[in-house]
Order: sequence, then structure tokens, then C-alpha cells
Amino acid sequence: MPISMAVRGFLCIILIVRYLVLTNAFLDMDPRTVKKGLEAFANVVDAVNIASQDKKCSYKCPTGYRKSVNYSHIPTSNGCGSLGVDVDLSHLSSLEACCDEHDVCYDTCKMDKEKCDNSFYQCLMNSCTRMSSKRKRNDAATFTINTCKITAGLIYQGVVSLGCKSYLDAQKNACKCVLYNQREDL
Repeated sequence: MPISMAVRGFLCIILIVRYLVLTNAFLDMDPRTVKKGLEAFANVVDAVNIASQDKKCSYKCPTGYRKSVNYSHIPTSNGCGSLGVDVDLSHLSSLEACCDEHDVCYDTCKMDKEKCDNSFYQCLMNSCTRMSSKRKRNDAATFTINTCKITAGLIYQGVVSLGCKSYLDAQKNACKCVLYNQREDL
């Protein structure tokens, strides 16, 4: 039985909260940190709300307008993480490049979210496979490779379940909506 996007989103929130508790993120009671944490949580809740609509995530212009590349926009990346939640992958640094490519894909006008996500998954798995070919076959290497694959799977499920808001925000910056009869280069 397939799991709905809302359930996936809810499970991702549980994983994020568990991560924050395990890393003692709540012990730092600096008001700026608390504010940033609440903003991140609000972003995640918004993302779950969007995901619960169970429809294809695509950026659309209003009726009578079409998407056009915003040439003044430069695609960027913020590494692994989204919605104010940073994912520390210092122990699996080979995955960072995949996150950067994925961010740039989302941040490029007219890119399809599903294609970006599928390319991201392939990049993550290829990174873990390359890691396995570089390591000697022992218990520590097997543990690291399995950790890589589990982490990659969780990150991928996170973007599939909660990535629509980030995708739409990025497309809104990367594209502009122009009248159908307006030239592309204006």
C-alpha cells in the first residue's frame, strides 16, 4: 500500500525533531536560535501542507502568461538542507556535490521537479557506490557504505516528500511570467 505524501512529510518531521533532540539542539536557548528554529519548523509545516495536496508539483504562471527564463537570476546552492534545516554530512562529504547539483536543478527555470529528484537519487547512490569501490572490504567500510545508502535514502525521501515548497520558491526566482505574446528577451 503506497504511503501518501502527507504521511511521508509527517515522518520527515518526526525524523527532523528526533535529530534535533539527539544533537541537543534545544539546549542552546539563545533567542536568535529559538527564532531560527521556529521559522524552520514553520517552513517544514508549510512544506507538509503543500505535500498533503497529493498533486504534481509544478510551477505555473497565471492564465495568459507563460514561463520565461529570468536572465538576471543566477542559480545557487545551499548544500544539503532546506527549509531552514541544515543537514551535516561532514562524515559523508561525497554527498554534498549531489545536494549542490540538486539545488541548482531546482533553481533553473523550466526544470521538472521529478527529473531533478531522480537525478539527485542517482547521484547519491553513485556516490555511495564510488565510496564502496575505494574502501577495503571490512566491517567499518561496510558500516560506512550502509550509512551512506541509508542517509542518501532519507535525504531523497525528504526532497520527494517535502521538496515542493523549495522547488516552487526556486522556480519563482529562476523564472518570470510574461504575457504569451511578449518576446523572450525582454
